[in-house]
Amino acid sequence: METDKVACIERLNQTLEKLEYKLIDLGETYLEEVKSEKPDDYELEVVFEFCAGEKEIASWFEDIRGVLEEDWRKKLNWGLASGADHNAALDPSLHGQKHCWLLHLLYDDLHVPWEKILKIDWFWADFLLYFQYDFDLSGVKSISELKKRLLEVQERLLAISRSIRRRARRRVLSGKSNLFDYDLVLDITLFSKDEREYYLPQKGFKFDNPFNTWEGVRENMRDRIFSDIEYQLEGLGLEIEKALEFNLLWANLILTYSHRFWLKNFLTIF
Repeated sequence: METDKVACIERLNQTLEKLEYKLIDLGETYLEEVKSEKPDDYELEVVFEFCAGEKEIASWFEDIRGVLEEDWRKKLNWGLASGADHNAALDPSLHGQKHCWLLHLLYDDLHVPWEKILKIDWFWADFLLYFQYDFDLSGVKSISELKKRLLEVQERLLAISRSIRRRARRRVLSGKSNLFDYDLVLDITLFSKDEREYYLPQKGFKFDNPFNTWEGVRENMRDRIFSDIEYQLEGLGLEIEKALEFNLLWANLILTYSHRFWLKNFLTIF
């Protein structure tokens, strides 16, 4: 490989390695944010999308909860900001370099040619925070009881979502950490006594911008979750009484923080 390209890869690696530590700091901050809402369970993931101009070059998903809580970096010399040398390049001219995790992913795991890697000038890092809550429905004996219980669930989810949204809005408006935007959606899964699952994506509960709320949903359809269940069952040719077989509602509030990092100031673009 030409000397100037080798030097460019070295600079790219140094830049990505510094950003890895910044990403870990963000991950630790977001992990504490998830825990602060006291969910029954939680997950934290990050999705990378590497781009050249408007064209996507490669994308990658990583479970950052395991990286942070189980300390995979030290135990396995694996993952973001592990400090290990992940150089697996076949080109002899690169054997003397130390490669960070992200650079290794691009050429070794995602098999992106060096020519394309050297054209990458920015990337998205989307942190996905999963706030997961379980609601017991096993004691419900009638449709009216079910509707009442689901209203309680809905009010609890609305309260949690307001807290999440307030914090997310403050983060976006602060303009820190290359934070570009956020998004919050709700997914619901119902489990029946015979362990069947009914998945109800709540499309109308999606926040498209920091100034949207669910207040309109509360005013116009107070039994929103119940109505969605009724609609879904009807689509399956089942009566609403079938809902009495549900014994667990699993709610997953998914908050996405989108960060944009520029690399072009550090690279020679080929």
